[in-house]
Parts: sequence; structure tokens; C-alpha cells
Amino acid sequence: MHAFLITGNNAEKRNEKIEELTKQFSASETIVLESYLIESVRALRKKLTFSSKDIRAVIITNVHLLTLEAANAFLKTLEEPPSNTIIIMTAPNPDIVLETIVSRAQIIDLGNSTPLQDEVKATSLFDTLSMSTGQRLCLLEEIGEREKAIEFCTQQIMAARQYTIVDMQQRDKGTRGQSVKGNLTISQLLSLIEKIEQTRKDLESNVNVKMALGDLLLNYPHY
Repeated sequence: MHAFLITGNNAEKRNEKIEELTKQFSASETIVLESYLIESVRALRKKLTFSSKDIRAVIITNVHLLTLEAANAFLKTLEEPPSNTIIIMTAPNPDIVLETIVSRAQIIDLGNSTPLQDEVKATSLFDTLSMSTGQRLCLLEEIGEREKAIEFCTQQIMAARQYTIVDMQQRDKGTRGQSVKGNLTISQLLSLIEKIEQTRKDLESNVNVKMALGDLLLNYPHY
């Protein structure tokens, strides 16, 4: 039926718009994507293979956090949406969402977009990169719980992706520098994003928190 991408304002207002749309379309069933990993997308697609006489609403908040393989898998659902199904996605702004997803959705801009850095509340990416080994071990102890560890990885990915977007914008303007910040190149940043995404995947698979996150932090480059 329809796919929507709600952007702008803040997370609370975007969630209010989700509720408004589900009521507008009289959705009797709400299906929320459980994680940003490809396994969750596959589970979603399997669930949607079962036809429904009633309207279903698929909800994906912060769609920009989908791993690349999850996003690519989700594209198949966007390209061939099941009958009686609306897909509602949210993101702080459309610029941080894959263009292939944006092009397949109707944008609902709530205006007054909150800067991405305001939504990333954890230690910033480059603060983490500049930490000494001892400081990173202290951060590991501070994070502690699995939920906080997953949130930390998610926020680090958001920050890293924002820098890649800035790099692409500079490249389009012909002003791209030799590094993202300091001597960290864009290729190194992309490699780091892959490592963080793998750690997040491991954490969601119930791998030991300190082992998974500790391995990531101790292998972060120093800048």
C-alpha cells in the first residue's frame, strides 16, 4: 500500500506521528522491527508472507541504523510491499538514510530537525578514539550492561556514519580533504563502522558483554 519516512523534529514527535498514521489507516496489527540486523529483517519478511485481510503497520524507528546487509534485504520489501501493509519508518533527517530507501517512501517532514549530534548522547566517536587504553577500560566498566553496550555501539555507528556523509558532501563540492579528522581516512572509518556493527550483532546474540565490547574498544585505533 504505502511506505512513509518520518523525519525532523525529535524522536517523541516522530513516534506521535507513527501513532497518527496507524490510526489514519485503521491498522489493526502493528509489527515492530526488533533489531537493525539482517536476521530481524528476514524474520519480518517471513511474517509478511502470511496474507492479512486487515491493515498491518510495519514500524522501523531510526531506519538509518540498519546494517548495510539488513537495509539491502529490506529494500525487497519496499520494492514489492505486501498487500494491506503500510511501512512507517523514522529518522532524524533523510540525508542519513540510504537513498534507495528514501526514494521508495513518502517523506513526512515534521520540521525543526534535531541535529544528529544532539541525538547521539553517548561519548562521541572521536572522544573514544582519543582515549588511552586505561580510559577505554574505565569506559568498559562504566557501560557494563548489555543494553547500554548495544546503545553505545548504535550511537558510535550513528556518529561515524555522519562523518561519512560529511565526506561525501565535501567530495560532491570538490573540497574533500585527505582525512575525516586528524589522520583518520574515510576508508579507515568505514572499516571501523563494520567492526562496530559486528560487535553490536554479537551483543544482540548474547555474547559476553565485556569480551565483545572490550575487544572492540581495545582495538579501536588511537587518534
